[in-house]
Amino acid sequence: MDPAEFDRSEWDIAVIGAGPAGSVAAYALAREGFSVLLIDKEKFPRKKVCGACLNERALAGLAALGLKQAVLDCHPHPLSKFHLAHRGRAAEIPIRLGVSLSRERLDETLARKAREAGAVFLDGVQGFVRGVSGNRREVELEERDSSQGDCPLFIRARVVIAADGLGGSSLKHLKEFTSIAKPRSHFGAGISIADGPEFFRPGVIYMAVGDDGYAGAVRLEDGRLNIAAALGALALKQAEAATPAHAVARILGRAGFPEIPDLANSDFRGTPLLTRRRNRIAAERLLVIGDSAGYVEPFTGEGMEWAIASGRAAAGLAREGARAWHPGLARRWTHTYQSLIGCRQFSCRLVSLALRNPLLISLAIKGAGPLSLCKR
Repeated sequence: MDPAEFDRSEWDIAVIGAGPAGSVAAYALAREGFSVLLIDKEKFPRKKVCGACLNERALAGLAALGLKQAVLDCHPHPLSKFHLAHRGRAAEIPIRLGVSLSRERLDETLARKAREAGAVFLDGVQGFVRGVSGNRREVELEERDSSQGDCPLFIRARVVIAADGLGGSSLKHLKEFTSIAKPRSHFGAGISIADGPEFFRPGVIYMAVGDDGYAGAVRLEDGRLNIAAALGALALKQAEAATPAHAVARILGRAGFPEIPDLANSDFRGTPLLTRRRNRIAAERLLVIGDSAGYVEPFTGEGMEWAIASGRAAAGLAREGARAWHPGLARRWTHTYQSLIGCRQFSCRLVSLALRNPLLISLAIKGAGPLSLCKR
């Protein structure tokens, strides 16, 4: 689609970001008859390595919207175990049933369902939230890989939902929306490789804990091995070549996992600092959801759970706001988000801190006590 065709168009809802949070919100609103424009800066299907696990709560959230079967039709691997390793010692811990599925398949599936429900999907286009004019908020559109010169494109929507993720820039023109990283926060790095040792079985989440970071691995539906890591500054300093690839290879090796050929020379994709919060997540005719609202290092699919839950909840408020916006909706979203997502993130924040303590890691391997916080 040509973005110019949408210039000056008006919508009930504009959703910036077609990850799970944004697509779930777009789907929920479009199927109720609202005019919805879903925007993503990347062309689909896109490569994305984080968030390859959906836990039980994430699947339940999709089921509540009638989307679970579409995900299961992608033939994900059922997950039932969490393999925790540190300095050559390991334990396998049962977890409630989830699935592993590549983000390419998951995101494409959810965006497709949003389109089938009636949403218009504009990919390869960056959306920037602008000010309010009358009963709508403006969104500037910028097509990637092309120049619009001095003629920016704009659409207007009764409610805008910002869901463009951890490193998203949709709010960069709104100075009151600041994203703040927590002290000692790790940054993320990930890759999907074609094969990998047979040691890494389908249905198991593998977690290797190092001195300043940890790396997880899981089989995807197509047999690839997805590797995602949270790394601190010390992990890079200790690595042979001070690169994310070398740091991840070192963490996996010291934990006792078999060598993955040429992993240290692989091209990992990085993320900004992971554990962060946004000082504000709502304003007039604007709701911020998913990773864009705040993020804590997850372990067994919590990140996707939070995204789906926030997309569902935001759709309810956006529905009300599209009909008649009032200032209380922004306050309600702040309270709803904190009640729904904040307490869950706090639990996983405690686990992320525990996994930086060698003594607690040893106790976790022996009894899996701290991990129960994120298994609920």
